Amino acid sequence: MSEMTPAEPMTQDNQQKEKVAANSVDDVEYSADEVAKVATRLTRVTDLLSRKLHQEPATYMDGVKAFIRNFDKIQTTSGLLSAMHCFGKYTGAATAMIAGRKRKALPLLPSA
Repeated sequence: MSEMTPAEPMTQDNQQKEKVAANSVDDVEYSADEVAKVATRLTRVTDLLSRKLHQEPATYMDGVKAFIRNFDKIQTTSGLLSAMHCFGKYTGAATAMIAGRKRKALPLLPSA
């Protein structure tokens, strides 16, 4: 996996002209401006996690350590993409409630 480097300042004309090709089967292209915007949003997420860790280490330390440990185990691009797409989908009360709705109790039948 390649490391991200900070985007260099670009003029608006260059932002519109420059395209960044994705390494995928679909050969999707993204503008340098779109890539920069998403990178900024990603930085916001990591900054927020870091700030929460510093503010409440007793609350966040174990979770952050587990996140880093699991992140470091990812060895393929597809593994990383899968983790990113699944992040947050299978946690919390909402998942338990959905699972509870799918589980229907079988009616008890009187025995003869």
